[in-house]
Amino acid sequence: MSERNPRPRLALGIALSGLAVCGVVLSFYPTDHLADPLTLALAVCAVCATATYVPLGGKLLIDASFVPELVAIAFLGPWPTFAILAVSELGAWGLQRYRLAVVPINLFSVGSAGIAASAAFASLSLSPGLGFYLALGAAGALTLTLNYVLLVALIGLLDGYVIGKRLGAQSKIVPALAINVCLGVAVSDVYAQAGLRVIVFVLALILAFNYMVRQALLARNKTREVEELAAMRSALVNQTLDVEERERRGLAESLHDGPIQSLLAARQDLEEGQHGDPSSIDRAQAAVDQSISQLRDAVSHLHPSVLEAGGLSAAVAALARAQSKSGGFVVDARVDPSSEGIHDKLLFSLIREFLSNAVKHSNASRVRVNVERSNGAVLLEVSDNGDGFNPGCLSASVADGHIGLAAAAERVERAHGSLKISARDGNGTEVEVAIPLATSEASAPRPRLDEALASVRQDQ
Repeated sequence: MSERNPRPRLALGIALSGLAVCGVVLSFYPTDHLADPLTLALAVCAVCATATYVPLGGKLLIDASFVPELVAIAFLGPWPTFAILAVSELGAWGLQRYRLAVVPINLFSVGSAGIAASAAFASLSLSPGLGFYLALGAAGALTLTLNYVLLVALIGLLDGYVIGKRLGAQSKIVPALAINVCLGVAVSDVYAQAGLRVIVFVLALILAFNYMVRQALLARNKTREVEELAAMRSALVNQTLDVEERERRGLAESLHDGPIQSLLAARQDLEEGQHGDPSSIDRAQAAVDQSISQLRDAVSHLHPSVLEAGGLSAAVAALARAQSKSGGFVVDARVDPSSEGIHDKLLFSLIREFLSNAVKHSNASRVRVNVERSNGAVLLEVSDNGDGFNPGCLSASVADGHIGLAAAAERVERAHGSLKISARDGNGTEVEVAIPLATSEASAPRPRLDEALASVRQDQ
């Protein structure tokens, strides 16, 4: 509620002023029915109805508390009607603990509508009969409509959403409200015919029905959640299998293009040595040595033992030395000790992927790697001063099977992290990754793979 946004202050000001007006209006009406047994019974039923509310559409709540309100409108007058509404609303706040700022808004919305309907109905001086119940049903419908319009308008001011759109967005509550009106009229008729004991029994049945509806909806929601979790698990399994398949394919390509080619060259050199060319023996020896080195790199890629033995800092340092030699660039690597031991395997695999890309594509002379811990997350930054790339080519590259960055984005997504790539065509690339210290600390949904790839931007 800052000075820059006066709408929340305006919403609370209207609600509090409206409650003051309600107090003035109530002062013109007698309070003799406040201690009436019917008032007490209806207040208890309203609180019980609130305790067994039915959730619809997230924060929207539907309950049977309007039934006792409508009976109060029919037989008790404005003061008992407002008192029952106030008790119900305060009971709802005590049970559900929603925002305190909403309490005066709710009280004004339901209270003003109830007072207006009760005063209007009392002025008709109707006796129980067809006209009585038709008028009562109309009063109930008008009460709910006024309550809903005031509530949406004031909450819209409080929260800053577009009021007009929200007014028409909750059409699904109309059947539930219509049932409340019908039940209220029916219970009023029962009370007019049989008195207080029967109405308490009927209201108890209504509350029991309300509770059963709530349980049915909760069971349906749990079933939907189980189905969604099963679908997510299936998708995760499929993604894991896809990643494993890509890793196997990448290993096969690496072995085929590396050690196997070197060993084939060594075999050819040995055959030439057998035919009298002594220099081919030295070439064969060099090819075998190269194959051994490539196989060691492949084994290290599959199981980086230095990561388990020396930790992330030592593993990154060893990886930086190896990739620096392969890429012909200088690697400036820094790992904050406070960031180690949390997501080491994931961070190491990401750094390896990003440095490998730099070796293959960047033509850089310097690469910077930085890992630190900040604001409940581990931050990774890898940047180079190389050629960069055109961000528009990334999707096509993924489609052609170059899925290194895509696989990295998937791994980050599964850890509830975020990945951003800043590509400057002709002037280097920067990758930024943020991973929460614990999955449970992630308070907002993270970008999916397509969103992560779409976050690549071109800096002019």
